[in-house]
Amino acid sequence: MQKENIVLAFHERRMRQYTEFAVAS
Repeated sequence: MQKENIVLAFHERRMRQYTEFAVAS
């Protein structure tokens, strides 16, 4: 697994958390 893929997956997960938080609040 390339480092870029890990960064992309991590960033996508964080963005998803922020989106859910924004929708919940």
